[in-house]
Amino acid sequence: MKIISLFSLFELIVFVYCQFNLLNDSTTITVFPELTTTISPTLPEVTTNFVLTDLFIPTNTTTTTTTTLFNDDTNKTVITTTTSKSITTFTSPTSTPSNGLNLQLKVGLLFANGSKDLRAQFGFGQSAPAITLAMQRAASEQLINNINFNFTWFMCDCDEALAAGYTNKLFLNLSVDVIIGPPCVTAALMTGYISSFYNFPIFVWGASVTSKFNPIPTVTNINTNTVMLSMGVQAVLSQFQWQEISLVYIPDNIGRVCSYFKQDFESLLNNNPNITIVYTKQMDSTSTSMKDSLRKVQTCSRIIVSCFDSAVDRRNFLLAMNDLGLVESSEYVLIVAQLKNQGMLQEINSSGANGVQYDGIWKQSDRSNDGRDADALKAARRSIVIDLENQSVDQINTFNKKMYAQFGQPPFNCNGSCMGGADEQNPSPYARSLHDTTYAYLRALNLTMLKYGYMSSDLARNGTQINNMSKGEFDATVSGISYAIREKLKEKERLTRECLIPFGELRNLKELKSTEDMRSLEANKSLKSLQSSQSGSTKLTSMDDKKLETENYAHFLYNREVVFAIKYQVRVRIFNEDFVNLKKIRQLDHDNLNKFCGLCVDAPILYAIWKHCQRGSLKDLIAKERYVGDSFVMFTLMRDIASGLIALHGSFAGAHGMLSSENCLINDRWQVKISDFGLNMIRESQPISKRKLLWTAPELLRENNRKGTKEGDVYSFAIICCELVNRETVWNGVEREDDVDEILYRLRRSNVAIPHRPQLHPREEINQNLLHLVRDCWGEIPTERPKIDMVRTMLKQMVRDGNQNLMDYVFGMMEQYASSLEQEVEERTRELVEEKRKSDILLYRMLPKQVAEKLKLGNLLNLSNIRLLLYSSPMLFHLQLWLVVNLLNGLYTAFDGIIDSHDAYKVETIGDGYLVCSGIPRRNGNDHAKAIAELSFSFLRTVSTFRIDHLPNERVNLRIGIHTGPAVAGVVGLTMPRYCLFGDTVNTASRMESNGRPGRIHISTTTNHYLTNIIGGYVTEPRGEVIIKGKGVMETFWLLGHSGDSHYFSGTGVANADRDTPEPV
Repeated sequence: MKIISLFSLFELIVFVYCQFNLLNDSTTITVFPELTTTISPTLPEVTTNFVLTDLFIPTNTTTTTTTTLFNDDTNKTVITTTTSKSITTFTSPTSTPSNGLNLQLKVGLLFANGSKDLRAQFGFGQSAPAITLAMQRAASEQLINNINFNFTWFMCDCDEALAAGYTNKLFLNLSVDVIIGPPCVTAALMTGYISSFYNFPIFVWGASVTSKFNPIPTVTNINTNTVMLSMGVQAVLSQFQWQEISLVYIPDNIGRVCSYFKQDFESLLNNNPNITIVYTKQMDSTSTSMKDSLRKVQTCSRIIVSCFDSAVDRRNFLLAMNDLGLVESSEYVLIVAQLKNQGMLQEINSSGANGVQYDGIWKQSDRSNDGRDADALKAARRSIVIDLENQSVDQINTFNKKMYAQFGQPPFNCNGSCMGGADEQNPSPYARSLHDTTYAYLRALNLTMLKYGYMSSDLARNGTQINNMSKGEFDATVSGISYAIREKLKEKERLTRECLIPFGELRNLKELKSTEDMRSLEANKSLKSLQSSQSGSTKLTSMDDKKLETENYAHFLYNREVVFAIKYQVRVRIFNEDFVNLKKIRQLDHDNLNKFCGLCVDAPILYAIWKHCQRGSLKDLIAKERYVGDSFVMFTLMRDIASGLIALHGSFAGAHGMLSSENCLINDRWQVKISDFGLNMIRESQPISKRKLLWTAPELLRENNRKGTKEGDVYSFAIICCELVNRETVWNGVEREDDVDEILYRLRRSNVAIPHRPQLHPREEINQNLLHLVRDCWGEIPTERPKIDMVRTMLKQMVRDGNQNLMDYVFGMMEQYASSLEQEVEERTRELVEEKRKSDILLYRMLPKQVAEKLKLGNLLNLSNIRLLLYSSPMLFHLQLWLVVNLLNGLYTAFDGIIDSHDAYKVETIGDGYLVCSGIPRRNGNDHAKAIAELSFSFLRTVSTFRIDHLPNERVNLRIGIHTGPAVAGVVGLTMPRYCLFGDTVNTASRMESNGRPGRIHISTTTNHYLTNIIGGYVTEPRGEVIIKGKGVMETFWLLGHSGDSHYFSGTGVANADRDTPEPV
């Protein structure tokens, strides 16, 4: 009963604070504020601390619980739980006596527990008890006696950023001795890289199956990786002599085993000329995607290699094969690659009471029944499953029962919401991996202690252990030896200083913003004409361009010169012979070889530094189709490449190996500079993209030869020549990855009569001997290809004046172009002036000239007052519309000519109405009344002689109304703009016209005042008071003419009486 009460009390308070001591002489344990656990198995001389997050601690809780395990003199283990209210004690036997020694080790743990999917795979509560089981096993085998373990864990949730942060925290802040985890590949790789930098061990578990862990010396991975799985698949393919296969896969977002299998499998088959992947496809989980991929497979292969991270996707793919009828034929074989220790079986949903249960891969894993198990079984019978050796169900169930027993138990105490939902109470499928990883660490720890004894890890870190392991002193004459060693070291230091560039001396171009930095670069042409990087899609036009650094290249400032750096994803160890080789590369000097500056090995990644060429790469030049269309330029570029290869073949390097239009650079003098040569010790380890292999000779592709041969360089030269002739990038501008795979597949095939090569289709007439030379250079048999010196000789013979410098030729072309351009500019200027004159005429007809000039200068128009207006209206007969148009056109044309000789402006015509003003837009004082009066006399004289073509006996007459006063004028609208007048003056002038008589000039009192009193010389006749619509009674006058005229405009005897009530404007 006491035991039951003890465990009930423990479950109640475990989320507050717990501290365990398995030391009989321990008094105080340091507790970290983070989510920290210190635990050990049930054996003496082990200390365990466990602190959970305070997420579950009420703010008013002050209760503290301490649990102490210790050994008494009777070799018993006593567990005492103390709270503020009671003390409970019970005793059990212990198996291992203490020997009084102590070793403190700190272990960091990284788990993924942030979502249901993560908990199902690597959950903290579902996996952590495996550590306890591993330590119990190690304790029973006497592997970890007298060691105290302090465990600290964080939840990185498969996030690279969290994994990096927690790894640094564990090592720098918490000083752990080892880290176990994370269980995901990407996070584990990040932790592994950091551990390699700090040189401390990492033990990974879970889904960490990629071969990328192999180069990291500090990472221990006991999992079978995807390289081994790929080798198993390759062995099966070779056994049955299957040569052409398809690869389909569906990865998940957690383990991504299939993604890494695809990469390793392709890399492995690249070195196998007998097996070719003719089709690769990453499918999604839909039936449509699977069936579309299978239809494509049916057209190109019979062997399907597949990988599925999900058992549901695997079964659905079997059903898709059945639906398309692939199971009805014996021609198709499905190979399923997986790392699940299950073979043709799969784990199905089960409760803890029943243990783990298995069924065939054709069954639904959730025990539901869609009635299609028989269809999936048909496809499964056409399948070969390549998996790890199966574990027996009894072994798995035995292990899982131990896991169930540890759920919620000290030291991890994860139960309830810590485990997730009610359907998340089963052990993780990767718990066995965590158990084995922990056990492997403990065994390695035991072997280390047997060899070096029980020492603190701090002794090795602070250098104390070096003195402790000293065996004695060395006393001998060392003068001669010291001199030889000193000279050797000085030579090595000199080589290092000459060939290695410190990262601190490379300055990022984006950071050069100060005036001093810019002034120091004023004379540097390379910075001003920075055009292109080595990337075919990157163009650098200024210092502020965001593409100064790409995935594979970067630009820096070194010794006041711009240099470009090639990025390498690998780290290599530089030996003495490598320094000698680097020195030779630096000393290699030729007009057509780019200058090597050195390696930068202390940067975040490895850089190879080369001199920057201002005009970028030949690939960029071809992509932009600039200059390469000229035959002389094309031949000169080919000749420069050939000259560079001759120098390279005659040097220590022997061959380039990876020649392409990307590493043929062009400087400011239009010289081709071959770059990226000689660094074979790096190139052999560096992963290479398939697209870069498009220039590689077929024999080198089959042998996976990275160093290259002279014959292979001649083949690459031919591919570059094909780019220049076609004015297209490599292989006629191929872009799609599946097209690249197909090209490489055809190139590797050696049993074809006609080898696969790109098409030669020059866009203009070209020397046919060049086309024959290119075909000879890419011949299938390497020994039949011409030597590179012979190629250069033939190129010189194909072009007139073959020794002429390309720079001189380009300058000559530019002079000719400048001369023709000058003539063309002069001619275009004349045309522009003429078009401007026509445009101005049209504009001045739409707007007043003064207004148009202001608008052209972008000035705003000021509001203006109008002093005089004329509104005239021809009196028309009832005519057909087309006759009316002809009549108005002829009459208004005559009026427009009259206006040009008077100081007046035609505002608009509305039907048979004609509106004219004076005094705006050009101010003319009081002369506006005189200008309108004279214009009216001219209009009346004109209509007196005007004849209508189709009615010669009829006459046209005018009613003219004049008023003087203020108005507002301005341009209205953007589309079809109009110069409009607004104000009561416009209305009054209209009323003067509509109330006038044919052949007479009707004026207002204001106008009469201007003409008779202010200006003078005019004769008017009072009309009397007239009722004006909208104005009331107004006194108006008739304008008759000038003083002393023998004839006045009285309108007497003129036909067509005035209208009764004319409509206002």
